[in-house]
Amino acid sequence: MLDRVDDHIMALLVVTTVLQVGHVAIHLVNTFRWKRATLPWYDAWVGYLGALAWFIMVIASRGLEWDLPAGVPVAGLLLFAVGLYVHGKGIRDIMRYRDEGPLVTRGIYARLRHPIYYGWVIVCFGMPMLFQSWLGLVTAPLWAGIILLVAVLEERDLARALPDGVYDEYRKGTII
Repeated sequence: MLDRVDDHIMALLVVTTVLQVGHVAIHLVNTFRWKRATLPWYDAWVGYLGALAWFIMVIASRGLEWDLPAGVPVAGLLLFAVGLYVHGKGIRDIMRYRDEGPLVTRGIYARLRHPIYYGWVIVCFGMPMLFQSWLGLVTAPLWAGIILLVAVLEERDLARALPDGVYDEYRKGTII
């Protein structure tokens, strides 16, 4: 199948990989070297640029030697929509409640600790199904793993930064 992938699609795959590795590197340096609870402003931009490159790669590689049953794109659309909703709700609630303290525990965060990340994980599997991109579906577990690694690093930073087990209490009342 890789012989059917154009150079521009492979270039997008390389760009998205480099950006996501950079995104994880920022988190690792932040966690182990700088030991700060907040991330630098450019962290989100690196992650979103990596996501954009991956999205373009998925769309550019749609339908290459892969014919799926009609229900798969519909299921992909549903997953894509749910993932964007969860992601968007997480961003909205962080913006809405961020002045209340370093830990947002209202809105979607009252039930789910990392909706922004988990929304992207859902999108990672829904988008390739929607566009019938085998390259997207093959790389989705890698993407999901990178996103989940970032969530784990953030959990560690928050548990360390918040006093007296505050984060541990929050963790007990929420899912993932």
